[in-house]
Amino acid sequence: MLLQNIVDAILAGERDPAVLAELRDHRMHASQEIVQKSLVGNWKHEHLFTLKQSRQIHQQYRDSITACDAEIEKLVVAFEPRVDPAERPLPPDRKENPRKRKKRGAAR
Repeated sequence: MLLQNIVDAILAGERDPAVLAELRDHRMHASQEIVQKSLVGNWKHEHLFTLKQSRQIHQQYRDSITACDAEIEKLVVAFEPRVDPAERPLPPDRKENPRKRKKRGAAR
């Protein structure tokens, strides 16, 4: 996760924006300086409490999703296909690239 390390460090007590900015994901396009400026905070107790609660709920959801994925994998293994995909493969995907979709109402 992009911000998970930063959030975990904040919850562990780290407040130095330079240290927090070092934890950013390498794929983040913002510069070190921009990230560092965005991590200057007002560390009120109620905000940190809410952040902690949100982080815990997020982790609970991730754990639930992982459990669901494992259960689905168990069920898929037991599934007997009715058609041999080697004999009758799926047709190619005909959906447009979502980034290239035309806006509704645009002239064609």
